[in-house]
Amino acid sequence: MPRLLAEVFTERLGVPVSPADLGFPQPGTRGPGEEINFPWLLTRTASALTRQTKGDLMLDRHAFQGDEAPSELAAGPELLAAVQPWASTVPEPLPNLAEQGHGRIGMSDVAQIEQVTKVFRNWDNLYGGGLTREAIVGQLKGAAALLDGPYTEQTGRGLFRVVADLSSVAGWASFDAGLHKTAQRYFVLGLHAAKEAGDKALGAHLLNCMSRQMGHLKHPADALELVQLAQYGARNDATATTRAMLHALEARYLAVTGQMREFDRAVGLAEDSYAHADPGTDPDWVQFFDTSEFYATIGICHQIAAASRPGSADTAAAMIEYAISSRPAGRVRSRAFDHIGLARTRLIKGEYEGAATAADTALGLLGELSSSRVTDRLRELLAGTEPHAGNRAIQCLRDRLTAALT
Repeated sequence: MPRLLAEVFTERLGVPVSPADLGFPQPGTRGPGEEINFPWLLTRTASALTRQTKGDLMLDRHAFQGDEAPSELAAGPELLAAVQPWASTVPEPLPNLAEQGHGRIGMSDVAQIEQVTKVFRNWDNLYGGGLTREAIVGQLKGAAALLDGPYTEQTGRGLFRVVADLSSVAGWASFDAGLHKTAQRYFVLGLHAAKEAGDKALGAHLLNCMSRQMGHLKHPADALELVQLAQYGARNDATATTRAMLHALEARYLAVTGQMREFDRAVGLAEDSYAHADPGTDPDWVQFFDTSEFYATIGICHQIAAASRPGSADTAAAMIEYAISSRPAGRVRSRAFDHIGLARTRLIKGEYEGAATAADTALGLLGELSSSRVTDRLRELLAGTEPHAGNRAIQCLRDRLTAALT
């Protein structure tokens, strides 16, 4: 039956569709790493994007929500083998070049995709990926179809750049909706497109997204490798804000893996880089990393470090509280993460009433979001309260968390 369905979809769509593309497990065939490890060829990138978006839109993802087991993701050496060539490969010559001024596709098309991507990124920040994901994928499908050209050199590189950026938004929305395997595919395809655009900083952003995904799924060693690859590849191209973001993320996974000397180094580099940030020079995809995000990120780093340095919890609480005070009201998902982080920090400090208050604030924001990442963090918070269940305030909080998550 899987083979028969794949044949039907292949005939109707005009592109090869495998049983794995339709979500059927295929024992003894490709492993997770092989699905994202393909040649760094321009034509392969364009066709893979078209195939991925078409296959994605065919499925009723609401029915499959949560069915993509994190164990199906590429990880470890398989994942690193798939992305490491990005740092050393260069853009290929563009096929289907049109004469200047006579291309079917022009910079106006690039600008339109760029504007739509900004809108989708803002929607994702406001409401979470679950409500916007299919619209984003549909737009990416249309944008990927333009990669066949014809266009001028300038337009072609610009088109690959905006397709790579839109892929990052599609991947992030998929990640936020709990579709982890799909998210990883979009991130890797976006990385390939960024390579053809010749935009190393954008490629670093895609690796940053992949790093956050692997960290969320409890693969801190992979997360650290990915962010360090991003730093190396974009060492000559990243703005100060981008460098601060990458150093802060590196610090997080150094704390998780217990590398405290390197943690101190990374935090210092993040602070120094952010002190030199110039938002006017930043691309749209890094503008989320504002003052509130910087303090929240470093605050969580110190919260994690408190496992081996108890005094770090005070620093963490102060930084997260500052992030909360400066966070724009519209960033609902980020505000939820802030209050969950503050609740966990206050648990570490033994401030049980304060932990319950912060967690209640996060629960109050849950109804405004469609984000599996937020619910995952609330589940982690619930697990973290178990050792303190003898406290009345914490037991009441556990009851509220259980009810909300159920």
